[in-house]
Amino acid sequence: MQRAIIFLSLIILSGCSGQHKKLNRIIEKATKAEVFVFDKGFDQNGLRAYESSDPARIKQFKNYFTNRHAPQYKCGFSGKIVFSYGKKDLDILFNLDSDCTHIAYMIDYNLYTMQLSEKGREFLKTVTANLPLKPMQQNKVNVGEEAN
Repeated sequence: MQRAIIFLSLIILSGCSGQHKKLNRIIEKATKAEVFVFDKGFDQNGLRAYESSDPARIKQFKNYFTNRHAPQYKCGFSGKIVFSYGKKDLDILFNLDSDCTHIAYMIDYNLYTMQLSEKGREFLKTVTANLPLKPMQQNKVNVGEEAN
C-alpha cells in the first residue's frame, strides 16, 4: 500500500513538472507578453496594464509561476497574461486575492492550475495597481483643458 502511494505521488509530481516545462518553453518562444486586468470596472477583454516585446523581460515571467499545483478555485480571475509566440497566443488567467492566488491555463486541451510565486504576485499587483478605477477616467478632460 505504501509503495502504491509513493508511486502515485511520483506520477503526480512528474505531471506538474512536465506542464511547468511546457509553459517555460512557450515563454522562451514568446515574442510579446501582455497583462490585462478584469476587476476594475472594465469589460471582459480587460484593460492592458503591461506590454513588453523585450525577450529578457518576457523570460522573467518564468520566475513568476511555480511548479506547484493549485486547486481549481471557484473564485474568478483578476486578469490574464497573454504570451504571443508564432501565430499562437497562450492566455494565462490569474487571481491575486490572498486566499485564492493562482493561475490557470490550457495547453493541448488540458487545463492546468498552478500557484503564483511571491515574485509573480508582487509584479502583477504592481502593474495592475496604477490603473484607473473606471475605463472612462483614462480619457476624461475637464472643460477648458487640453487632452494629452
